[in-house]
Amino acid sequence: MSPFLFWTILWVGSRRYSKGRETADFLAAHISEVALAALSARSTIMQTLQGLLVLCTWPVPVTTMRNDLSYFLSGAALNLAMEIGLHAYGNGQDFSRVKLQHDDK
Repeated sequence: MSPFLFWTILWVGSRRYSKGRETADFLAAHISEVALAALSARSTIMQTLQGLLVLCTWPVPVTTMRNDLSYFLSGAALNLAMEIGLHAYGNGQDFSRVKLQHDDK
């Protein structure tokens, strides 16, 4: 599991935890930075994609639309999904630089 996916799930869960609101506030300040770092690292692609989708579903509260990264993150998730071939079943190898393992069951 990637650290980005872990912290994203923890942040989403802590939003409704009434006894420890400071945890959600602390994580909200840093989750966008972790998301951008995960996008640039490209080490765990599926977990990064899952974390982006979770973060787009439950975005970080912002004061202005200019500070909202949801549109950028959703575009990055779409681009990442197309890069690994999720838009076309069986043709993922055409979009990958490394040999993909297929489950032919």
